[in-house]
Amino acid sequence: SETELLDNIEDIKNPIIRECLRFLEIDDRIYISTIADVPGSSGLGSSSSFCVGLLNALYRYKGEIVSPGRLAEEAAHIEIDILKRPIGKQDHYAAAFGGLNYIRFNSDESVTIRPIITKAQTVEKLFNSMISFSTGISRPSGSILKEQDNKNRRNAKILIFMREQAARLMDLIYDNNLSIDKFGKIIHEGWQMKRKLASRISSSTIDRFYSIAREKGAIGGKISGAGGGGFLNIIAHEADHEKIKEALKTAGLMPCK
Repeated sequence: SETELLDNIEDIKNPIIRECLRFLEIDDRIYISTIADVPGSSGLGSSSSFCVGLLNALYRYKGEIVSPGRLAEEAAHIEIDILKRPIGKQDHYAAAFGGLNYIRFNSDESVTIRPIITKAQTVEKLFNSMISFSTGISRPSGSILKEQDNKNRRNAKILIFMREQAARLMDLIYDNNLSIDKFGKIIHEGWQMKRKLASRISSSTIDRFYSIAREKGAIGGKISGAGGGGFLNIIAHEADHEKIKEALKTAGLMPCK
């Protein structure tokens, strides 16, 4: 943990806190306390969620209520345009809107949010098919995303394929008889494609963990966020969960869900 007691905004070391205060032109005496359930560089969108949450809290402090879309856009502006982080806006929108959504980023810079309304049993079935493991590997996403961005023209076919996968996954969720096998297969195919986007998205260690999970019944899986570390997320039938957990615990991973 770290405590900062300062008189000037410019002296704040935490870049998101500093720039959010600057952006909203808040120079009052103010106390900000933050608590996180996950570490940074985990691939779970922690910095984007923090930025969205802090902006929302600061707007409330000023007596204003703003829309989720505005929060997402302004948080993305702070991280991408002001802090020059080579990231996308998807985490900001996921944090600002919450729930299960199909998010489309359009060529004119607009964003379309489509809430996925389906049976509670379907969502529960999907949730219960997932297991997450901490790899214990922490990495800033910037270097991976820079390499990926530099290769995006060559990666166009892969990116289009991954975009189409999102629509296929949405269609499966709308099916009243959700097939975990079909869902997991798409996640597996997507991970194989994503690994080609940049050299450090995966590693021999991560590949070994994933192979162990597949041998024990995992249908699909992927590393969270940009890749390179963080959390390994697995899709499998519930009957295979314990086998997968035991095998990956033996390999050195810690199940988190």
